[in-house]
Amino acid sequence: MLDEKLGRIVAALRLDNRVYESLKVGLKSSFEDEQAFVAQVLENLATQETRLKNRLSKLYLDKLDGELNQDTYQELKGKFEAELDEVRGKIAAYQNADRKYLEYGVRLLELAQSAYSSYSRRSPLEKRSLLNFVCSNCSLDDGEVSATYRPLTCLHLRGL
Repeated sequence: MLDEKLGRIVAALRLDNRVYESLKVGLKSSFEDEQAFVAQVLENLATQETRLKNRLSKLYLDKLDGELNQDTYQELKGKFEAELDEVRGKIAAYQNADRKYLEYGVRLLELAQSAYSSYSRRSPLEKRSLLNFVCSNCSLDDGEVSATYRPLTCLHLRGL
């Protein structure tokens, strides 16, 4: 009996098919926008990287030609190399960032669609874990179960 009542909390996660499809389309669109943004950022960072490498090359040539003293050369070289390391770090971060939010978003939507059937097949410990994931609090009062959904779950339940 209690298990059925708790199962209804999980069953409430199921989305209307229209809302589900609409959210999938929104996720795909958002992913495409994000990809375009990242491509632009990487292009800008590549330009900065090239500019800094060129400055370091010119700096080296100026040092060889005697146009810079050792102290000035070392100071500017350190500055440009630090900037170059920072730009390369940003490039690496964008290239290596986990951009699987589209995949995760779709998987989360699919999980919502199958949450109840998944819940019903789980062990009591696994059921508790799933309830903890979607609810911040569950209580039993006079045989009635009430749940406080986590904020993201609330958005999901509203179809946002």
